[in-house]
Amino acid sequence: MNYDDGDKITRDNFFKYVFPNYRDNQLIEDKYKSLRSYNVVTKLDNMEDRGVDFSDSDQWYINELRVEKESNKFDQHKKHVVMLHGYGACNGWFYKNYGGIANKMNSDTIIHGIDMLGFGLSGRPIIRFNKESEVKGNLDIRTSGIKWGKYSTCINCGGHLDGKISKDLHWCSCSDEEEDIRRCSKEKGVDNAKIHVKREDVVEYLYNHKEFIKEVEDVFVESLERWRELNGIDKFDLIAHSFGGYVGMCYLMKYPDRVNKVVMVSPGGFERSPFAITNPLYESIICSSNKDQNQTGEIEMNVSNSITSYGFLGRYGLIGKKFRDVWNMKISLFTILRWLGPLGPKIVYDRNVSKLLRSGNIKDSDEVKKFIEYNYSCLIRASFAETAIMRVFDSTIVAKFPIIDKIKQQPHVCENRMMLWVYGQHDFMYRECGKVGSRVSSKGEYREISNAGHNMYLDNSEEFNEIVSEFLNR
Repeated sequence: MNYDDGDKITRDNFFKYVFPNYRDNQLIEDKYKSLRSYNVVTKLDNMEDRGVDFSDSDQWYINELRVEKESNKFDQHKKHVVMLHGYGACNGWFYKNYGGIANKMNSDTIIHGIDMLGFGLSGRPIIRFNKESEVKGNLDIRTSGIKWGKYSTCINCGGHLDGKISKDLHWCSCSDEEEDIRRCSKEKGVDNAKIHVKREDVVEYLYNHKEFIKEVEDVFVESLERWRELNGIDKFDLIAHSFGGYVGMCYLMKYPDRVNKVVMVSPGGFERSPFAITNPLYESIICSSNKDQNQTGEIEMNVSNSITSYGFLGRYGLIGKKFRDVWNMKISLFTILRWLGPLGPKIVYDRNVSKLLRSGNIKDSDEVKKFIEYNYSCLIRASFAETAIMRVFDSTIVAKFPIIDKIKQQPHVCENRMMLWVYGQHDFMYRECGKVGSRVSSKGEYREISNAGHNMYLDNSEEFNEIVSEFLNR
């Protein structure tokens, strides 16, 4: 295993501080406690049979925090709940939810807080994507007739919508306007706002890209599936946040019979965009068997502020060229942190303290300090996972194969499934995605967590735990 004692120590220091019942491994004397939590590592094998380029066999393992709740009643059928964290995070980000959800469950429950492969204290193998050399990683577009708002600043009160700056508030009070401010609008005197894409660029962009994206997704999907098999779990309920929501949806599409209820927590990659390889306009001009087909001229699309349209630009005009260039070169923020050496921890601390404290839900300074130390020790180690998102998402943080299109291709997977879509009141993700997502199932629901941003499970854990546990108990 490739984490050193320091990583394990910072994890155990934090978990022991926030979980009085935590052990770094399962102990016999804890067997009959009504609530217990401990660390489990599952060694993965036979990954070469799952379409994954198998290397560094000693790095194929999944780390998890397992939280078990047992009631006084006899219950042979335990409920398994799997929680998947977001990008650059780890299972510790759910520390305010494990006990809060488990204690509210009606049945005996085992919650599995997974460190996805390449994150947290799970293994970090060297991954070789066979199709990567055959694809064009990004698509250049041009726009006309568009003006952009000032990024995340409310035009009414001047408050900062992500909560870093506000006028005597943790968040801007005008949150209903948040999504509109982040979108584009037509220039005065211009009838049609357009997106322009060169046809020859599209031909190159689509070539082998769907196969490449699947190759990246399958590293996470197949490692999770092998973990399930090795732990003898028939089915589980799924709670998945942000990039974990994208991974969770990929898993659901491939192994629908292994998942019961689904809680999508502000998942990344739901909306369409000009960078979606599933755009019918693109597919109509491409001949997949002939990359060198003669294609000239441009494709034009109308700009739209609807997340279901391929003309949805979202944050495109709000993200600078430097960030886009760094993203397209696959240089992660964590790589930059490693370059900064001793300045790295200070930057992580300064950035996260305000985010953790702004809702007023976390007030213990020692808790914050231990959490940030643990989180830094997880994210500072190099991993294929830190650039995996750059292979399946464009730099404007939209998926190249959007969730909405994954569902469209397999509507039967979701149409009668109990699904809950949860967003923060001040979420930087488009809440409209959750409203549309909730309608893909006849049993879908949409909920917002008050006084909370993208990490609503930390910002308002009590409300989050209540809503999620009530849904899972039904």
